[in-house]
Amino acid sequence: MSWAVATGFVSGRLSGGKDYLAPKGTANRAEVATILIRFVEYLKK
Repeated sequence: MSWAVATGFVSGRLSGGKDYLAPKGTANRAEVATILIRFVEYLKK
């Protein structure tokens, strides 16, 4: 998780004005798609 946050793949969810990570939580389709797109862009570099 720390690598994914450091590289910008994962940014967390906003709740109460703060971002938080839920590594044992679930992700919806849009969140997974965003992570995959960011990963592909990372690989292109």
